[in-house]
Amino acid sequence: MNRLIEELPYLWGGLLVTLKVTAMAWVIMVVLAFLLAVGRAYGPTAVRWLCTGVVETFRGTATLVMLFWAFYVMPQFGVTLSPMFTGVVVLGVAEACYASEIVRGSLLSVPRGQWEAAHVLGLRGWRRMVRVILPQAVPTMVPPFGNLSIALLKFTALLSFISVHDLTGRAQDVRYEIGQSVLVFGFLLVIYYLLSSTIAFAFRLLEKRVMVTGRGRADMVRDRKRRGATQRAGAEAR
Repeated sequence: MNRLIEELPYLWGGLLVTLKVTAMAWVIMVVLAFLLAVGRAYGPTAVRWLCTGVVETFRGTATLVMLFWAFYVMPQFGVTLSPMFTGVVVLGVAEACYASEIVRGSLLSVPRGQWEAAHVLGLRGWRRMVRVILPQAVPTMVPPFGNLSIALLKFTALLSFISVHDLTGRAQDVRYEIGQSVLVFGFLLVIYYLLSSTIAFAFRLLEKRVMVTGRGRADMVRDRKRRGATQRAGAEAR
């Protein structure tokens, strides 16, 4: 136990790497997921085919294999990437392909009447999407996005295979140093559990907040649509 305590600063450095990779890959996941989802749902035929190809390729391939290809095979074609950059991009894109299906399903689940109501209000293009559709679609995205965020955190453990000194990679170094697998990996298990629980708690709070916001925006749009219809009926009667 004393040997493990002595190695805590070294493990702390690995934890910071894990959190950094998770945060950067999460940003890529969210941004790319929305782009792929909108492209597949509302884009022209060529864009839909392109987005579908990307999604199916990454969903049908093991993440570890993609990491090996990006880090060990691509240099043979003249493309050399740093271990950290490789891990962030591959994990971000791979998880984005799963997340895009969540986003696409949530967008398509918004009732058609809400699109018509936004049209009545004079909203066009991205303003209609941002101000009316997304606030109602996001509440259904939050719980599965929480699961994907936890999965993304756990997938960072794969980066030790491409020489990234993350928490798992450094834990392996410590295991070789002190020779106590149960103690080291028991400690690692607790750390990942605490991190996953923190992410789950944060998304539960976010879910409660966006549920209220989404209902409020939907009610506002319906009320405006009713008022507009009432005003038009009154004008026609006069």
